[in-house]
Amino acid sequence: MRNFLQNGNLHTLRVGMTLEETLTLLGKPEDVGCIKKKDNSGILAYSDYCLQISYQQGVVSYIAIEFVRYNDHPPALPAVIAQSVTIPFTHSTTPDEFIAYLTQHHISWIRQTEYAAEADDMVIRILTAKDKRITIHFQDGQLDSMYSQ
Repeated sequence: MRNFLQNGNLHTLRVGMTLEETLTLLGKPEDVGCIKKKDNSGILAYSDYCLQISYQQGVVSYIAIEFVRYNDHPPALPAVIAQSVTIPFTHSTTPDEFIAYLTQHHISWIRQTEYAAEADDMVIRILTAKDKRITIHFQDGQLDSMYSQ
């Protein structure tokens, strides 16, 4: 997980890899959405929609980890990724607990209040050394999603 928060990669899955490389790594997705053949874009969903991968012009543009409401287990990941990536968070992880993890692992972050839709929402941004943005979104005081772009 630390690797994802520091550089946006999940095992060997990374922003910038081709759709073909992604499908070779992860296999057939459980679902595909928002397909636009004109610009070769869409969203691939894996592991009960816990892992979502958006691609544009045949290249991965973001990787999202979605946390399931009312589920106190970490989100599932495809087996090839789950072998080497452990998610230490659940939907009930609070912003304070998440920030404690970042602090413990010396990961710099900033709070982005202008992106929060509701008073109880919170957005944390991590800027990586390779100009990738990692965004962590909390809704109603609980972890909702993390994504790399």
